[in-house]
Amino acid sequence: MPNGTLDRSFGGGDGFVTTQFGSHNDGAWRMAVDTQGRIVADGWAGESASSYDLAVARYLPNGSPDHSFSGDGKLRLQVLEQGDDYAYGLGLAGDKVVAGLHIQNGSTLEAGLARFLPGGVDAR
Repeated sequence: MPNGTLDRSFGGGDGFVTTQFGSHNDGAWRMAVDTQGRIVADGWAGESASSYDLAVARYLPNGSPDHSFSGDGKLRLQVLEQGDDYAYGLGLAGDKVVAGLHIQNGSTLEAGLARFLPGGVDAR
């Protein structure tokens, strides 16, 4: 396989994966690979054009969802009842996932962090 071509062994034969979180726009912003080769991505999940939540997904090295993370490989977190939450940063702390947050609370913009336990449960 020449360099730069899609790895067809990843993601079920086509070289990529997609993950739907909400019924509107979803997006991944950052990605990291842990010591076990699992791929973690974070970003946002949308239910409407004006409602977004933090989204984190973890995949096995072959691109399939890691069902040991939140039961289905994806986690959605609403930080505030009203407003939008986006993940704009990602780090791995051992077997925990840490996401850097952008939180919009009305006209106030805040920064935050969320840490998730290995099984995909937020550690608050």
